[in-house]
Amino acid sequence: MRKRIATYGKRGALVRVIDEHQPDGRRFIVQWGSKASRQQRSFSGTPQGRSEAIAFAEAYEAEMRKPKTPDAPPALTTAELWRLYSEATFPHLRPRSRKLYAENWKRWESYFTRERLADSMTLTDATGFRADLERAGLATKTIQSAIEQARAVYNWAERAELIGRNRWHQFQFKVAKEKRTQPRAEYRQADFLAIWRQFDPTRAGQWRPYVAVGLLGLYGSRQNAILHLTWDDVNEGAGTLTLRPEWDKQGEEHVHALLPLTRELVAVAKAWRERDDYTGPWLLYPARKNSGSDTYTIQSLWSALEEAEKRAGIAKVRYRAGHGFRRGLVGDLLEAGNDMDLALKAIGDRDLRMAKHYAVKRNDRIEKALAARADGFAGVTKGQPAPENANADHSGESGQHIANDEPSTT
Repeated sequence: MRKRIATYGKRGALVRVIDEHQPDGRRFIVQWGSKASRQQRSFSGTPQGRSEAIAFAEAYEAEMRKPKTPDAPPALTTAELWRLYSEATFPHLRPRSRKLYAENWKRWESYFTRERLADSMTLTDATGFRADLERAGLATKTIQSAIEQARAVYNWAERAELIGRNRWHQFQFKVAKEKRTQPRAEYRQADFLAIWRQFDPTRAGQWRPYVAVGLLGLYGSRQNAILHLTWDDVNEGAGTLTLRPEWDKQGEEHVHALLPLTRELVAVAKAWRERDDYTGPWLLYPARKNSGSDTYTIQSLWSALEEAEKRAGIAKVRYRAGHGFRRGLVGDLLEAGNDMDLALKAIGDRDLRMAKHYAVKRNDRIEKALAARADGFAGVTKGQPAPENANADHSGESGQHIANDEPSTT
């Protein structure tokens, strides 16, 4: 015979105390769990056994009611953290963004090492990372990008509960005003033409930079977008050139008119395409068939630009590269009397807040403006000798004087 003498807990998580009489004797049983996986513990059939059974049931039920503490996340190495981050985020990023993110993270991984546990990072590591990048002579913007990437990965891991702690929250990246990144230098119209003339479109090793530099100078587009133009993007019938959003920094599509010079550049690319028997989609395909890239690369373009600068006698300016044509176009349009809104839209930027990044100071324009202003003062002080005594009273003298802004009191 069995009789339930006590029940604890809620439905689905009950703990029962049962008084069981069998031919071989009496015992008290505590049962818990579901029917499929029921467990129990027996106590003697004495008054003391009854008390022990009830005390056990109460203690067990109380333990079950305690909030469960989540298990600590598994310890991840730096390499494992990046693998999980890239698997989760890269499907939503453009190819160019993936490449930049990976390059920035590799700097942190190289410093912190791939095998080290990610959440063992300290504030001292963050400070040391910055110092290491500065010793390598990297630009302030490059250093900032590497730090921001490491911070972004750790913040993601913290939100995903993959790491136990994140010390990047405590690190502050401060830069002295004189060391802040300045706008990159520009290629003005004369520079663009001088460089462009250095490339021979009839030579196998020069037609690609000839076409690329020509398109950069004409449209001020970003290098990555120009280098990833396909033949489907060139619509000669409609007279348009389309830059696809997947290759644009802002993820936007830009449609430009096919200028006469653009048609000439397209004709050069088409002639070489036929000569090389190239059947792929890219306008600027790589020079080598075993190239690791689908297209002519930014690195190849930079190298060609550097050599063209030397031949043209143009001084090399660090970080100018292909982006200099973009800035130069904005400056040329402004100098021609166009407003900043038009200039930015011409290169595919609509946010006027970007003006401070593209309005490169042109010293000759400043000098010309100051000279024109000074010309307006001509004749104001002519014929007026310098006073022998600066404290002398010249109120009664006649002659020309520079007007005084203060009102007369006489």
